[in-house]
Amino acid sequence: TRKSRIYVEGKYFDWPLKIFNTILTLSPLVSMKIFFEYLAIKTKKNKIDDSFESYTINRFGKSLYEIFLKDYNTKLLGLSPNNISIDWAKQRIGLIGIADIIKQALFKNKNQTRTNKRKFYFPEQGGIGSIPLKFLEAIKNKDCKVYLNSFPIKIKKNMITFSNKKQEITKKYDAVI
Repeated sequence: TRKSRIYVEGKYFDWPLKIFNTILTLSPLVSMKIFFEYLAIKTKKNKIDDSFESYTINRFGKSLYEIFLKDYNTKLLGLSPNNISIDWAKQRIGLIGIADIIKQALFKNKNQTRTNKRKFYFPEQGGIGSIPLKFLEAIKNKDCKVYLNSFPIKIKKNMITFSNKKQEITKKYDAVI
C-alpha cells in the first residue's frame, strides 16, 4: 500500500485530502476560515460553473481551492485553472463538497467514487515516466497527430488552444494526452 502526501506551506497532507488530517494539519484559523466559507457557499444561489476554478470554488470555497487545488492543477496541466474545462473538475473531483468528505470520513461507503480510491496501480518498471512513453507508442501505431514541444493555453470541450513557441494553434480534438 502506498501513502500519497502533498507538501503545502511547509506541512504534509494526505492525498487525496482526508478531512481529519487536513483539519489537524492546518492552523485552527485557516480551518475555521475554510469551514465558514463552505457555509457561505451553501447559502449562495445561481453559482456559475464555467471553469475548473469556478467549479471547485463553488463547492469547496476559495481558501481550500487556493491552498490545495489551484497550484497543483496549474502545474499539472500548465494552464491557469480559469482556462481549464469544467469537465476536468467533474472527472477528477468525485465529491460534491465538504459535507460529503465528512460523511466519507465517518461512514465507510461501499460505492466510493474512483477519484477517492486509496489504492492504485503504479508501473513496475520505468516509474511514472513510462506512462507517457506507452501513450506515445500507442498513438504512433494509430493514425493520430502528435504535437511535441507544445504547451496548452486553453482547453474547452472538444477544442484546445496550444502554442509551439512559434504560433498559437486551435484544434478540435477527440482526446488530449
